[in-house]
Amino acid sequence: MVIAALAGSLAQGEAAAAEGEAPAPTAAAPARAAGDAAALEQTPRVEARLVSDVDSMVPGGSFRVGVQFTIAPDWHMYWIYPGDVGLPTEVHFEGPDGVDFGELRWPTPHRIESSNGLVSYGYADSVLPWSTVRAPAGLLEGEKVTLTARVRWLVCAENCIPGQAQLALTLPVESTARPSAAAPSIDAAATLVPGELPPDVRVRSELSTTGVAPGESFEAVFLIESAGSRSLADAEFFPAPADGLDTTSVRTETSGAHVPDGGLLIRVAGAASTDPARTGDRLDGVLRVGHGASAAAWELSLPVPRLPLGQNGAPVTSGLFATAPPAPRTPPPPKLEAAPVTTPPAEVGPSLMGMLLFALLGGLILNVMPCVLPVLSIKVLGLVQQADDDRRSIWYHGLAYTVGILASFAVLGIILIAAKASGEAVGWGFQFQEPAFVAAMGALVFAFGLSLFGVFEVELPGAHHIDAKAARHHGYTGSFMNGVLATLLATPCTAPFLAPALGFALAQPPAILLVFLLTIGFGLALPFLVLAAMPAWARHLPKPGPWMGTFKKAMGFLLMATTVWLVDVLSGQWDRTAMTHYLGFLTLLAFAAWIYGHWGNHPFARNTRVGALIVAVALVAGGAVGLLRPAQVEVGDIAWKDFTQVDVEAMSQSGKTVFIDFTADWCVTCKVYERTVINTDPVKGALAQGCVLPVRADYTKEDPRITHWLERFKRPGVPMYVILPAGRPHEPLLLPDVLTESSLLEGLIQAGPATDCPT
Repeated sequence: MVIAALAGSLAQGEAAAAEGEAPAPTAAAPARAAGDAAALEQTPRVEARLVSDVDSMVPGGSFRVGVQFTIAPDWHMYWIYPGDVGLPTEVHFEGPDGVDFGELRWPTPHRIESSNGLVSYGYADSVLPWSTVRAPAGLLEGEKVTLTARVRWLVCAENCIPGQAQLALTLPVESTARPSAAAPSIDAAATLVPGELPPDVRVRSELSTTGVAPGESFEAVFLIESAGSRSLADAEFFPAPADGLDTTSVRTETSGAHVPDGGLLIRVAGAASTDPARTGDRLDGVLRVGHGASAAAWELSLPVPRLPLGQNGAPVTSGLFATAPPAPRTPPPPKLEAAPVTTPPAEVGPSLMGMLLFALLGGLILNVMPCVLPVLSIKVLGLVQQADDDRRSIWYHGLAYTVGILASFAVLGIILIAAKASGEAVGWGFQFQEPAFVAAMGALVFAFGLSLFGVFEVELPGAHHIDAKAARHHGYTGSFMNGVLATLLATPCTAPFLAPALGFALAQPPAILLVFLLTIGFGLALPFLVLAAMPAWARHLPKPGPWMGTFKKAMGFLLMATTVWLVDVLSGQWDRTAMTHYLGFLTLLAFAAWIYGHWGNHPFARNTRVGALIVAVALVAGGAVGLLRPAQVEVGDIAWKDFTQVDVEAMSQSGKTVFIDFTADWCVTCKVYERTVINTDPVKGALAQGCVLPVRADYTKEDPRITHWLERFKRPGVPMYVILPAGRPHEPLLLPDVLTESSLLEGLIQAGPATDCPT
């Protein structure tokens, strides 16, 4: 989970704007996925669904399986080669022994250009990568085969959210394959996969050098000609270089010394990695011509010979890299005649010093981001209170705060470097993908906010509530820890100039990457360090007075807002029950803080203060243990399926008896029936004995599908209870409004047990 989330802020801050017309969505999400509900995973901004073009497999037969990604409006995901920023979307299929997965096929991406001029390649709306699967010939009819997919992605708009899912799809083995509801979606995705060049299109490709050593640049040229009437004017190339090769620019020319009439020349500038172990030696890519339904896409490829470190390749001066005059061509009318186009030199990538400046500016601007501003404001408040201290004391506080930030960035850098060395794709803000870390940070920020409201006193940097002598003795550790806190809160925030610097730095050797991170940290620490170094400026700060109490409480509200943000992050990682427990833990934390704040300070006796501290710590520790303890499912509990993820009529048709509980959190009657009727031993026994599939239709939030079912049975709202007999989905049994144990059991007896029940 940590490695997947290292991408978290790599592409944050890019305002994506597709150049030209974005391709149409690969297909609408299918009405349902063949198999069980585990085929669907809903995460913030992305829904991932494992689909197949058949509902059953044949021994020795072939079919297609894919992952349907449905992306929220104005957000986008990335192709296998993301470009300047982003992370590639990963899909890994797995199955039992003998199941053979073919090459993963990706629809043609589109270009995404950020406001910073960085170019990426990806998808909006939806995308469906797929693979052809061959079933083992030894399968027996009646067996069931489970296929799985491990997927990781990064979805971005103005910020980025990493995601991952483990999907599963179970297909029965039958004598004939039955097409699934997802087959049209996969067919549509297949039409968007780049193919081989047609006979009427010729491509000539060359490399500017005989070989490329680590750290050296190169240029690749593709000359495309059409022998037919096909127009190449509206074309775009999406590079996908092998590991160890990077592209710095892609330029398209429709005229010039080597471009014939109606032809197209594509120049790709790139460089080999400085890591000698990364020896990828091919520059692949996709050429798309046209947009929308008339678009065509073809795969192009060029070998890039790799050389050992220190050995240089010879420049190529013939062919497309020769300086010979252009071939004769028919001149256009004089009024349209254009001056000869001189091929410009290959674009140079961003300079090291320029990216370091971006890193410094990005770190500076992080100080005014909502998640960091409260911490900096508390530091400034402490500086106001220390204005009468000697210059050395103030300077040491500034140094301690700066060292805390730089040390934290150094630790993050070491973790990033170690992850890169292991071969994993890494990015920024990784710790915020760990639910335990986010939960701990939320509790810490929440506690700080309570202290600013006066619920209890905490010794913050500057030692607000102790004398100056004690502040000088104890406050430096607090300043250091406040720097650590500022870093932890800053990493998921996005500032202008920071995204390109991180995108550049993460592709550099370890030493340069570490320098970049320390530069960002220095930018974050710089404002307070300047104030600490210029004691004369303290005279321009407001004098201590009643306003400080108001300011402190205002900062408390900012910390509470930061807590809300952290809870929102956590809500995408934990389920609803876990989130309820966490909010209960925060309430317990507030109670513990109040106990300590009320009895843990003067004028109470020492024993009272110690007792208050012990009780507060015990409450927090006990709450944390309860929070982190895995949820235990009692034997005999009903394993409900989600109505939105199960095709109940299809399940009934396949031989399952289905019991549907239409309920809602705000429905008191529903909750009474759940406790007194449904979750009773006789009913649970009858459900298990009849192999009945229990499905819960949650109407807490309005759902059009549930509304349709309520209207179908002429019910104004929930609760409603329906049983679909096995094999007879069109003969539903509607149970009485006043549900009793006997009426529910009678309904189950009338419907009959499932005819398809695993033993």
